[in-house]
Amino acid sequence: MVAHHIDIVGVVGSSPASPTIIKRGISLFFLCGDENHKSKICKGSSDLRAECEALTIKDEVLKSASVDTFIASKSRRNASPTIIERGISLFFLCGDCVGHYIELHDGSSPVSHGKRYTNFIFKILFAVILCKYIIICEVDMKKLIADLHMHTIASGHSYGTIREMASAASDKGLELIGITEHAPGIPGTVDPIYFLNFQVIPKHLYGVEVLHGSEINVLNDGTLSLSQRHIDYLDYAIAGIHSLCYENVGKEQNTANTISCMKNPKVKIISHPDDDNFPLNYERLVEGAKTYNVALELNNSSLVKKEQRLNCYENYRVMLDLCKQQNVPIIVDSDAHDPSWVGEFSLAYELLKQLNFDEELILNNDIQKLKNFILSK
Repeated sequence: MVAHHIDIVGVVGSSPASPTIIKRGISLFFLCGDENHKSKICKGSSDLRAECEALTIKDEVLKSASVDTFIASKSRRNASPTIIERGISLFFLCGDCVGHYIELHDGSSPVSHGKRYTNFIFKILFAVILCKYIIICEVDMKKLIADLHMHTIASGHSYGTIREMASAASDKGLELIGITEHAPGIPGTVDPIYFLNFQVIPKHLYGVEVLHGSEINVLNDGTLSLSQRHIDYLDYAIAGIHSLCYENVGKEQNTANTISCMKNPKVKIISHPDDDNFPLNYERLVEGAKTYNVALELNNSSLVKKEQRLNCYENYRVMLDLCKQQNVPIIVDSDAHDPSWVGEFSLAYELLKQLNFDEELILNNDIQKLKNFILSK
């Protein structure tokens, strides 16, 4: 399988691969190959044969009717064996692992029919193993279909309406969103009376279910910044530390204050517990979340502005590992302050993939699982 220079990769099978599969395979092959490679696809049709034969290729394989597809590649420098093998495995991932096989040709002389046959078994087995290995390693996690932490213009420093946020969610393919205006304590946010009239708002907008909560501030005495009377009108509450209305009192007391707020039965999520400007004891935090049936948030916005959220990546790695050990659920949220950020989970999603996080513990990849948790009494 080691080739010093690829001139032809011939894909032979009982039936042609679909154009989509061919294009994806070729694209991935060249993505992992040499940037100077040039490619040409030929399916044996008469209108392309002239172009195919015009290429500088040493093998006569193009003239065979059995060839469904070939890639002719020329390079001004050699591709490494590692790059070649990655390119081949990615091609097979996007092609048919069983019905096709790849023939390599190092550019020095045509591969004889005898050698071609003797190498066939080895190559097909090697490719199938690679294909299965990559599929296992590269399978995406389940799609996140809900976003329960976002703010509208009512919060004072955000820039979309409820309908604009819902429309953006619909465009992103989300099924459920939660509007969570800041509670008193954040300059410019709503008066508490805002939380008493949610019944006038449609429950569904643009095909997206809409819940209404609030991101309530954790205060230095371990209480919440919204009265219980108003909290009772919410579908759910998020509790979090915010510098505008909280003073750092050290890791242990910050943690105690946060856990104290978990005791309120409406509090279902602890927002962005990631900033060492307000350090937390993550072992105690996760234990508290388990005790009071509260989800810890992986906040994509924190990862976007990691320079402001001190050690947020490191803190999330610690927190997520403890959540796995303790079987504590998490939720991934955008914390969007503009419609363009609704459903933006990319950095959080990538971190979860890197950590091989247990998908069963992610609430917002399944609507029923999420609603059972968030709306439970």
